[in-house]
Amino acid sequence: VKGTVNYGYAFELQKNLLPGVFAGQPDREFVEVAFGTTHSMTVSGTLSQVLLDVTYFLSIITVDEVRDLNKKLVEKAKVELKQATALAYISALLARESLAITEKNLSLAQKSYADAKTSFEFGTIEEQDMQQFRLNYIRLKTEYSKVRRQIVDAKRLLKIAMGIDIASEIDLSETLEELYGQYLVQPSSTLNTHQYIDIRLQQSQTELKHINYRYNLYTLFPTIKLNLNGNLAAFQNDFILDDIGNDNLRFLDALNMNIGIEIPIFDSFQTMANI
Repeated sequence: VKGTVNYGYAFELQKNLLPGVFAGQPDREFVEVAFGTTHSMTVSGTLSQVLLDVTYFLSIITVDEVRDLNKKLVEKAKVELKQATALAYISALLARESLAITEKNLSLAQKSYADAKTSFEFGTIEEQDMQQFRLNYIRLKTEYSKVRRQIVDAKRLLKIAMGIDIASEIDLSETLEELYGQYLVQPSSTLNTHQYIDIRLQQSQTELKHINYRYNLYTLFPTIKLNLNGNLAAFQNDFILDDIGNDNLRFLDALNMNIGIEIPIFDSFQTMANI
């Protein structure tokens, strides 16, 4: 629905020629006559309504599909967040297990170096052999410090994934063996596609592509539209706005209706290219 208000002022009225007989002149002469008024005003309103558009019904289906796709995208984001948190937790557990193993190896290397040092003092082994134990002990000390930094970084990443303040303390209450036994997935002979969000997302995207194909196809169908127009017009030589509300001002009304059919004929093969 839309409305318009137009006001016009004619500086010079359009003149036409009429046969002189209408003004008491000879037949072969013409007289100059001005038609119209100096002031004019029109008020009109238009009601437009689409009676039939095949693409409208397809748009309703598209809204549902897009809403479903957005829900799946949110679900995928939650799944990815859970996966990132789980990977960060497993990385922290691996770092802790690696620290325990390195600590045991360091303890054994320290004991072996002490025994080798004692054996060297008694002359039972060469200095070169003792130095090999010493180098192995130093290498494990360096590895131990490296693993300790790794477990700090792993816990920091876990806090970020869980949305916890980095300065807060967390305790890893599970072991890798417990985690593996708790979340071990047994192989299945059947594949349930509804369990995998990526497959369901792909299905929704495929459905949207199919809807888009149908939409381009339906644009080739005709469209029926209804228009209802009404207007009021006033004409006089005096300023119209001064006479609003007076009996001297007369409005001429008009009302018409039309129904049209738009039929696509040629669009430079753009629709066919989209299909």
